[in-house]
Amino acid sequence: MEEREILEAVKLMRESSPPRKFTQSVEFGINFKGVDFKKATNRVSVDVTLPFGTGQAAQAKVLVFVKDRNFAEQLKEKGIPFLLEADLEKLGKKEGEKLANDYDGFLAEGAVMLVVAKCLGQTLAPKRKMPKPMQPSVAEYEKFVAGMASSVKVSNNKGKFMPVVQLLIGSEKSEDQQLVANALAVYNAVLPVLEKKKHNIKNAFVKLTMGPCVKIGAFYRKLDKEKLARKAAAETKKASEPVEAKAKAAKKSKAKKAAKAAAPATAAEPAEGGDAQ
Repeated sequence: MEEREILEAVKLMRESSPPRKFTQSVEFGINFKGVDFKKATNRVSVDVTLPFGTGQAAQAKVLVFVKDRNFAEQLKEKGIPFLLEADLEKLGKKEGEKLANDYDGFLAEGAVMLVVAKCLGQTLAPKRKMPKPMQPSVAEYEKFVAGMASSVKVSNNKGKFMPVVQLLIGSEKSEDQQLVANALAVYNAVLPVLEKKKHNIKNAFVKLTMGPCVKIGAFYRKLDKEKLARKAAAETKKASEPVEAKAKAAKKSKAKKAAKAAAPATAAEPAEGGDAQ
């Protein structure tokens, strides 16, 4: 997949979606073929750092598991959420589930990793939220959180493992080249995990939240243009139908009134062969 092809699809995506009263997100998707996703080894699950982020301003919520009390004081001064090792060991199952749902990610001092695995491993691992080890440094925490803002999980696990991945790569306020770079980053991250590489990819597409899917590539672009042109023609025809119907009804009503106005005069004329007075 080439940058030029993605750029052309992005431009067509913008052209084919009417303005909305809100800022639409831009999504990128890949449809697969010839892959048995029932096999765990074939399933897609990769982390990707988008060169230009997703355009979402919300900051990720990250909790730190701490052993060093001096480090805990530093985190407290910065308003950074943390949990001491001693408190971690007291957590019940419900409290652990709540932590997993409340936070986007976790960090842990190296010395606490084993305790986290023992107490929360069964809760965090299935959600792919096991903590990353860190040195006791506020700067390292801030770097990790900043990285999460541009990091996305690419997975085809949506209840069942579907033959498609689809994710946010920006918004309609993003520049075309930024969307192209983000889409290409996802494509290049997914390609290596496929057994037959590009031969396992059926097609790729971009779309706005309320817009149609626009497939990437010259062949698909031609089909999409024809499809969108037919759709636009149908919408134009549908919009003009009420006007035409109204004009036709008005013409029919006018003719009916004219015929009714002429009816009395016709009735007043004497019938042929009648007696003359």
